[in-house]
Amino acid sequence: MPSENTQYGLKNRLILSSIEEAGSNLYTLSLNHINGANVFLHICFISEDMVRFHYSNDDDFDLYHPNTHIEFRNFEDLEVSTSLRVEDEAIQCIDSKELVVKIHPDPLQVQIFNQAGDLLSSDEPGLGFWSEALDYSTGLLRSARNDEIRCYKQYKTTPYIYGLGDKTGSLNRWGRRFRNAPLDALGYDSEFTDPLYKDIPFFIELNPETQKAHGIFFDNFNPKFFDFGRERKPSPYYYFGADSGDLNYYFINGPQIKDVVSQYLELTGKPMPVPSFTFGYLASGMSYTENSRAQEGADKLLIDTFKRFKDKNIPASAFHLSSGYIQDSNGQRQQFIWNKDKFPDPKAFAEQAKELGVELCANVKPVLLTTHPLYEEAAQLKLFIDSIAGETLIVDYWGGQGSYLDFRKPQTQTWWKEKLKTEILDNGICGIWNDNNEYEIFQPHQAQGHEMEMSLIMAKLSHEAGASWILSRSGYSGIQKYAQTWTGDNNSSWKSLQYDNTILASMGLSGLIHAGCDIGGFWGETPDSELLLRWIQNGVFTPRFCIHSYKDIPTEPDLHEVTHPKHFKSIQKFMQLRTELIPYLEEQSKLASEQGIPIMRPTVYDFQDEPETYNQSFEYIFGDKFFIAPIYQPECTSREFYLPGKGITWTHYFTKEEYQGGQQISLDIGLEDIPVFTRD
Repeated sequence: MPSENTQYGLKNRLILSSIEEAGSNLYTLSLNHINGANVFLHICFISEDMVRFHYSNDDDFDLYHPNTHIEFRNFEDLEVSTSLRVEDEAIQCIDSKELVVKIHPDPLQVQIFNQAGDLLSSDEPGLGFWSEALDYSTGLLRSARNDEIRCYKQYKTTPYIYGLGDKTGSLNRWGRRFRNAPLDALGYDSEFTDPLYKDIPFFIELNPETQKAHGIFFDNFNPKFFDFGRERKPSPYYYFGADSGDLNYYFINGPQIKDVVSQYLELTGKPMPVPSFTFGYLASGMSYTENSRAQEGADKLLIDTFKRFKDKNIPASAFHLSSGYIQDSNGQRQQFIWNKDKFPDPKAFAEQAKELGVELCANVKPVLLTTHPLYEEAAQLKLFIDSIAGETLIVDYWGGQGSYLDFRKPQTQTWWKEKLKTEILDNGICGIWNDNNEYEIFQPHQAQGHEMEMSLIMAKLSHEAGASWILSRSGYSGIQKYAQTWTGDNNSSWKSLQYDNTILASMGLSGLIHAGCDIGGFWGETPDSELLLRWIQNGVFTPRFCIHSYKDIPTEPDLHEVTHPKHFKSIQKFMQLRTELIPYLEEQSKLASEQGIPIMRPTVYDFQDEPETYNQSFEYIFGDKFFIAPIYQPECTSREFYLPGKGITWTHYFTKEEYQGGQQISLDIGLEDIPVFTRD
């Protein structure tokens, strides 16, 4: 019998055969397809407000499959009480203190209600589990690697969707389709490019009628997609899925967005406290160690730069060593092998930097080029990802051909941590910068389906090696436990200044709390004086304040000092303000580590009862005190925005004027500051 077709697509019509309590708060549902295929749905209550749904062709359930990095231990002391009952002689109901999961038997439909009877989430009937793996000729669920899976969710009132980490465009994701398949997105368009560097398969749905929110964390290491009303308009559903793997997701109840985010971080891991110096000015730039000025004596060039910053009252608290420090005479980057022409004594250089108040973070990449002196040794030790045939996989990489390290292998983990320690940390460098770690591999290989796990393990190894400061460009949910991050190789443009703030606010909602962008832009033309000024003014009020670029002349705070001295004076003022904000940032970082509260977040997080905030993309909350309205247009003389917080009196940080929240306001704008408001 052919599968059922409707105007909404192919239905894998499943029928509930049986349900049994398989363990503490675990229920196993046996499902039959009309053609005879057998599928199992495991429903596991992690807490009173969090339920896991895992579809499988196996009736055994493993809490740690497919993700061994989940923090289930955070829920061990919770006493979750559930019970099974029948409603209307057919509908199976599983009750917790907060939720009711209703299972309609034919066709299968899973719905979630709160105990007050409000519908929170619902499958599209017959489409809660859609899989290409159902073989209608044999009636079996295949386990092929490229069998797409999907889950369709109903809605009646068009919802607002937030999250998914580093996604471009407006804060509300509704009306767009996204793909989670990390890649090197050099010079991306911050309004439209997709995907970017990370795979954060967590989103929040807000119902505008009930003003209630819940989250879904779709835990699957394979490339994924999310279609929020893009495929068909009008449509009664949105859907998410993956190219392969299991349909395995967590429903996280709110009803407040802040509750959803907090529980998500309990599940995937709260961010660890970070060193205080990482809240200061983080200097960087590729040309310091790569261009013609740095072929010899890059160490002296950098020490002179640090002294200049200090003399001009724009001191750096840390510096990122881009990969030029390991660039050999052929221009190839050889991991862990210092270029001794540029850095004859790395340890002495690190000591000099520290005397000037500058800590160092060294760039590392998860690939050894075939020309690397240790390549053959590493191949013999089987440190690399293998091809399907069992041989070392060789790929095209930056600067030549090379092989990706397979961080799942114990021998790779041991080797990598030893190199981090002896070649970097023992030289007095405290930070590890995991870069170009998207594992963008186009050939079949034996680590297929684990590429997105590699960045997690790589950061964990940096932590275990003893690094006190870890930065990672790519990442999967949970990367926040080990590493800070940033928005990647952005473009030097006003659009990037505008939309990078939205990306960062989204990242804050998605657990990536210690994050920032490359102020001034990484790629493209050198920022003019006004753009750099506005970007620095704004960047002061982001969790991570880093100026980084890939330009012949690096972007620095004093770049336009001679031509625009008034702009530079304002830059000095704001960078001094950043230093003064460090104790505040330490407090906010502690709240993030202990309670899962994002430092930089959209206004809807704090003001969910104000619909005016639901589409507010370009203003944000910074910690528990500040409201920020960035300036992202040249020659701006006025700024209009919604100031949230009905009943709250806000004080303009610079003019000291008071404004009542809950209204649209307009301000005259000069070059000396931006709209920043505080509340007691």
